[in-house]
Amino acid sequence: MVDSLVGLPGIDQLQSGDHVCGLYRGEAERDALLVPYLQAGLHSGDHCLCLIDQITPADVLDRVSNGVDAREYVESNQLEVDKATNAYLRSGRFSSDDMIDFLADKAKSSASNGRNRLRAVGEMSWVLPGPPGAEEFFQYESALNSFVSKHPPVLLCLYDLNIFGGNLLVDLLQTHPKVLLGGMVLTNPNYMTPKAYLAVQKKAQSPAQSSVAHDWARLTAAERVIADHVARGLTNAAIAQEVFVSPHTVDAHLKHIYTKLGLHSRVQLTRLVLEHMAEA
Repeated sequence: MVDSLVGLPGIDQLQSGDHVCGLYRGEAERDALLVPYLQAGLHSGDHCLCLIDQITPADVLDRVSNGVDAREYVESNQLEVDKATNAYLRSGRFSSDDMIDFLADKAKSSASNGRNRLRAVGEMSWVLPGPPGAEEFFQYESALNSFVSKHPPVLLCLYDLNIFGGNLLVDLLQTHPKVLLGGMVLTNPNYMTPKAYLAVQKKAQSPAQSSVAHDWARLTAAERVIADHVARGLTNAAIAQEVFVSPHTVDAHLKHIYTKLGLHSRVQLTRLVLEHMAEA
């Protein structure tokens, strides 16, 4: 099924079964994606699900109500708006299987209630503090590509580049077939199928890599601070400003961290930091 009214500037068509990574900077750019996306879904008879933490559900309804009566759609259960943490962390931790079951139930409910399809949007800042289970997050994003082939919704995952740094972009691009950037949906040449992505992850979890957690205590306090800032997506220059040292000092700390933990990239370090935050 193709929807010619997708509500996003510069896009002519968006297909059921699309899993799109929406990249933006700041509140204004986010709303330029979020609001018309939901408005178009309501007009076209979709069951719209919005999960967001950066603003309140009431704020979302106020912004969507420009031209439509959003609260009327809420009363008819066509529009659901909730805090992202209430959905992604329902049991107190993140579970890829639980979240996919949650979306599957929503897709089935959409069909049984006569809706066109499920149109969901999730804002992903909830994962950055590293809640329990956060290490499953990118496996979840990859698994969604199998899910959408069975329950063809439209899924838009929102990532603010002001808080999601370049070190996370590798996984974002590997797990989303399409990218929304600058008002255009682009086919992503870096996308990997779930099978291919899983193979890469298994290869990364070599015996040397799996024993890395035991070496975490070898890091100095300063090195742990640097690692935490890397996981937040900061560049070396930005980290230097945050901790009041020179970029050269940050570079030296990172080299020591990689050597001690047997790592080779910022992506690997970020995953390890998230795992330790989840276990703490």
